[in-house]
Amino acid sequence: MAEESRLPTAAALMWPTLQVLREGAGSMSNEQIELALASALQLPDVARQQMHRDTNRTEIGYRAAWARTRLRTLGYLESAGRASWRLTRLGSSVSLETFLSRG
Repeated sequence: MAEESRLPTAAALMWPTLQVLREGAGSMSNEQIELALASALQLPDVARQQMHRDTNRTEIGYRAAWARTRLRTLGYLESAGRASWRLTRLGSSVSLETFLSRG
């Protein structure tokens, strides 16, 4: 449980998700996004491997999925097919300042 408290919340993953998608040419799979987030945030292996409750999903993957859902709702992301996301025009151009004032 101590490691879980060190993981970023879904809300805290939203801006880094936009950043990794920008670096990844604007479109990535769920797995690519989660790996890029873990790397960008320098999460230790133990945190990357922590499972979410009684599921076959990692905690960071679960939280990243909620971050993507919120970003889609706000108009920053759109589905690019099954388990794949791309930035919208807004997601490609929003500044951190504007993002923080909206969210």
